[in-house]
Amino acid sequence: MRQNASELLRRALLHPGWMRSAAVALSLLLVILVGVLSPGALNTLDERSDNFTWRMTDPQREERRVVVVDIDEKSVQALGPWPWSRQTLARLVDGLNHYNVGLKLYDIVLPEAKQGDTQLLQAFASGAPNVWGQVFSLTPDINVTSGQPFGGLDLGPCPSIAAPGYGYVANQASLMGGNATSGHISPIIDTDGAVRRVPAFVCWQGRSYPSLALAGLLAADGGEPQIIRGNAWSDAPWRVALSRLPEVSLPLNEQGQLRVSYQVPRSGFVSVSAVDVIERRAPAAMLQGVWALIGSTAFGVGDAIPTPHGGAVGGLEVHAQLLAAALDGRTPYAPRAAWVWPVVSGTLALALLLALAAVGERVGPRGQSRRASGWLLPMLGLVLAGAFFVVHVVALLHYQLWLGWAAQSMVVVLAAVLLSGVELARLRWEKTRLFDNLSSYLSAPVAKEIGLSERSEVVEAARRDVTVLCASLRNFGAYSDTQSPEAAAQVLHQFVSSVNRIAQSHGGVLQHVHGADVLVVWPTHAHTPANTVLAAAHELWAACDALCQQWQPAQDTQPFGDDLPLLELGIGIESGCALVGSIGPSERRVHTLLGEPVYVAQALQSMTAELSYPILIGPRIQAQLREGSHQLARLGEFLLPGTTASRVLHAVVVEFNAARLRLIIRQVDQQRSA
Repeated sequence: MRQNASELLRRALLHPGWMRSAAVALSLLLVILVGVLSPGALNTLDERSDNFTWRMTDPQREERRVVVVDIDEKSVQALGPWPWSRQTLARLVDGLNHYNVGLKLYDIVLPEAKQGDTQLLQAFASGAPNVWGQVFSLTPDINVTSGQPFGGLDLGPCPSIAAPGYGYVANQASLMGGNATSGHISPIIDTDGAVRRVPAFVCWQGRSYPSLALAGLLAADGGEPQIIRGNAWSDAPWRVALSRLPEVSLPLNEQGQLRVSYQVPRSGFVSVSAVDVIERRAPAAMLQGVWALIGSTAFGVGDAIPTPHGGAVGGLEVHAQLLAAALDGRTPYAPRAAWVWPVVSGTLALALLLALAAVGERVGPRGQSRRASGWLLPMLGLVLAGAFFVVHVVALLHYQLWLGWAAQSMVVVLAAVLLSGVELARLRWEKTRLFDNLSSYLSAPVAKEIGLSERSEVVEAARRDVTVLCASLRNFGAYSDTQSPEAAAQVLHQFVSSVNRIAQSHGGVLQHVHGADVLVVWPTHAHTPANTVLAAAHELWAACDALCQQWQPAQDTQPFGDDLPLLELGIGIESGCALVGSIGPSERRVHTLLGEPVYVAQALQSMTAELSYPILIGPRIQAQLREGSHQLARLGEFLLPGTTASRVLHAVVVEFNAARLRLIIRQVDQQRSA
């Protein structure tokens, strides 16, 4: 099972196109899964990011057509705590009439009959129209009824875009009529407590009750609203048009909701204290002909919501923003074809990521380009997500189009991370495979050193105490001339494999192979004494003797027949200080082992034929042997080829197979007779 999984991974990594396509598909699947398991999560991210968007509006923007008449702390301290008496409210209405405001909108609900209602009703009778607030419950859990809903429109059966009401808190019926009407102040509160949308209409008992801002526009228009279904892809799903104010058109979403534009900074609204209006201290030019929005920001009133401009403020800011946006024709909306934007932008972004991943494999050195792609892909994903957000911000602030950016951004960022993982995984797999293959040609320590070092033009080597065993199959060249390359390669393969197996079992490393000559190295320390090296030499001799017996003269593939050159194993061993490292240009480095123990071991191996001993050792390795641990024969002093000083050599006594001795004698006799 593990082997099948490894093979499947290898095939997948060898086909990067499949892996990249799978990464993109997985990113799409994960985002879809998020949408299924947590509906609205991506939309919530879009909505909450607008808190930052609205703070990017012009801080110097001012709104003078809608003026806030604030029942603030100053007014409460001067006139008493809220709620005020009907007489005080009548004085406030008289003050607004005195300043000749164009429209009066009250973010206030008066559900109970109280003393002074007649006086307040008389104040309503003069001046501009009055639009009072009323609250509808938009959830079935709250079905309280108080007061009498007023201002409902007879649009036939409630339109599908009207939010159903389940209860209400409305004004006293005796206060409505004549010059007064009502608009609902029922917000849609998001999970973070902010108000970003308001139902344009609430349906209650077959009548449609407009929002406070829409009721104010209808009061100024004096006509009936027209609900129009959007046709073009760039249109809003629905629009509310006014018969006498054709320049005012309110876009609605599929649910019939108005999106609140917070494009006017909080400081951009003119605010006047209610007590100043009552006592006629407000500047006349400030209130002349404006639409006055009356509400409370006093502490303890309880009408406070968080907004994108920070902090919790009175809910009247929502109505002020709705009115200002309606008058300017900049109410935000998502067009009917809003889904095209995330699909097209996401597709183009994913194509760009795939192109970068594919190009990175073809440009520059393979490892460097793959590594660069692995880091550039997440960065590009973040840049693309930022670009989506910028487009969303520009479309919202300048064109009042709410496009969204979170869904495609999540797909692209996730795809960029997964594609980066694919590239880095392929790079890691290729490096691992390269190291494994390199370890097959070089020793593992050398392969690791080469793999982790930087490219260099200088000699990189260090002195180390080593023990070197040089072994060779003598006459292999002559043997190869009489055999097919396949047969010669088979013999050489078994020989090198035996050397490697025996060297590893005794702590040595197969350092170099050149034809039938091999070099095995042991680091000289207490854990690898000379006796271990000689034990490896004995085992190697026995293994090669068994190799010779494997092919009998009667077989067709025999390597040691009467007419074939005799293959003989020669081994030379010496220890000392050697230079271990790499040389050569950066384009073609060569790992090398230089020093006296190498030259001596090679010379000893070449002398095994002359001295007729298969294993020769130098004086240094002989001095390290424990006394009596091995049977040695002292051969005397010799001047080795290529050296300047004579050395005392010893031969390791080994047992010869009798059949092999007869074969050697027979070949020697044949050579003499020839």
